[in-house]
Amino acid sequence: MRSNSMSTGGMRPAVSYPEIVGGVLKQIRTQLQLDQATIAKTVGVAQPTWSRIESGSVPITVEQLALIAPQLKMSPSQILERADKAADSFRKQGIQVTPQRASPTGVDEEGRAFLKAAAVVGMLALIFGGK
Repeated sequence: MRSNSMSTGGMRPAVSYPEIVGGVLKQIRTQLQLDQATIAKTVGVAQPTWSRIESGSVPITVEQLALIAPQLKMSPSQILERADKAADSFRKQGIQVTPQRASPTGVDEEGRAFLKAAAVVGMLALIFGGK
């Protein structure tokens, strides 16, 4: 997760909504024991692109969400509802949820690559308790 400066000069952990949605998608896909290549084919993107969707560096489109939801045995609204619940949980833990990615390239102002997808998925597992 990236950090944002607060008025006190401190740092506050932050996560973007696309990262949360991507983490939810990854969590569901993993629970159903589906691989990224299968999901990517269903959506009509290359596997590396699907990986970037799951990491939140590329946001999923409404069309892609509608295509993938049946394969994940959920409706698009159920997927987004799960993301909304996760966002609320992050906020309660003091983690800022931003509506958009910090950078289209996935690199923040200091030049660090965002390597937090695993942390987001781990927190989702805690939030949803293995659902």
